[in-house]
Amino acid sequence: MHFSTLISFATISSLLYSALACESCSGSAKNLHRREAEGGEGGEPGFTYLGLTGPVDWNQFEGAQSCGDGKSQSPINIESTMKISAYGDVGEYADIGATGFNFTNTGHTVEVFYKGQPAVLGGVEYELQRFHFHTPSEHRLDNEWFPMEVHFVHQGRNDPSKLAVVGLFIDTNEENTSDPMMARLATLLQSIEKPGETVVATHVPLSGVRTGITGAKKFTYPGSLTTPPCTEGVSWYVSNTILDVSISDYKIFKRVLGYNSRNLQSGPGQQNVVDFAAQFLPSVANRVASKKQKRTARRFSA
Repeated sequence: MHFSTLISFATISSLLYSALACESCSGSAKNLHRREAEGGEGGEPGFTYLGLTGPVDWNQFEGAQSCGDGKSQSPINIESTMKISAYGDVGEYADIGATGFNFTNTGHTVEVFYKGQPAVLGGVEYELQRFHFHTPSEHRLDNEWFPMEVHFVHQGRNDPSKLAVVGLFIDTNEENTSDPMMARLATLLQSIEKPGETVVATHVPLSGVRTGITGAKKFTYPGSLTTPPCTEGVSWYVSNTILDVSISDYKIFKRVLGYNSRNLQSGPGQQNVVDFAAQFLPSVANRVASKKQKRTARRFSA
């Protein structure tokens, strides 16, 4: 059986769990309200990571049909044999100094709105827009999940329609130490534990991130935003550099973020996992069919 098919079968159980999440899970999802999508577009109100408004239902939102039928969706399993970015990628992110930038609990993640820092990815000039965190990691590396993942979201400097996201895995370590960025943000995070709260992030070192982008090996593939509207055409660069986080700092992030990770998707060009699951789960099939009927009705009434 083809590996991607195995991934799809494994995803069915994840989708089923999401769709039928028990009431005891609601405590983990209660803070998941509204968040801007990764590329900066307005996110859909009400989407969550569990239950009836979890990933299995994201394509029900207006303009988010790619979540259910797109064939280049993210995240995916990164295999060490995948294509490596052949360009001299550079992330020239300066350390955040005394002026600082907003660090916000959006209700779906915690996000630093650090704009304007230059980066060259795949030979294209970008500017950093923001970075945010997921627990656990959204991507896998050779089928291995990590406790956390950070996404640095970029917009094309000369073409704002171009989006690129750099992902770095975050893991605990035997020395029980944290990357300087993680240590500083964990301290600040205790001031924004509730959705909607913001603190000004000052004196945040980014040396570990610069190392993870400039000169590091990065796996690249064409994917999508990992939240509604799941827009495709996003250039992904997943670094093999892993940032450290101590157990105590990880617990702070985990307490605030809860579970905010989209289930694994098929590889680029392959069948969408929601479409695949619809073959086996009647409830998913009914929701997909209902969404398609609504789109058809709108076309004929236009």
